[in-house]
Amino acid sequence: MKRNNPFDNRRSNDESLGRVLMRLIEVYGLKDKLMEARIKDLWERVMGVSIARQTRKIYMQERTLHIHVVASALRHELNFAKSKIQQLLNDELDEPFIQAVEIRS
Repeated sequence: MKRNNPFDNRRSNDESLGRVLMRLIEVYGLKDKLMEARIKDLWERVMGVSIARQTRKIYMQERTLHIHVVASALRHELNFAKSKIQQLLNDELDEPFIQAVEIRS
């Protein structure tokens, strides 16, 4: 006679902890702040150490990534790569979260 495993009898309303947390994040409107924190963590890995060291401030505002850099020459160079920056970060986030990129010095 086969014994029933108590873990095999999941009720239909059982959800994974990750799914419940994601729903709570969305309900309380924390997704944008969570994504902003993830972008800040990804910045050095995606853009490299030298660019990260010359970056003063990164923040999101209405799905636009704002990047403040130290030198105007770097700002000029990064302006040519805005779509690439957007694509690289969105790929790392696994969703098209960033809709625009603004570079300032």
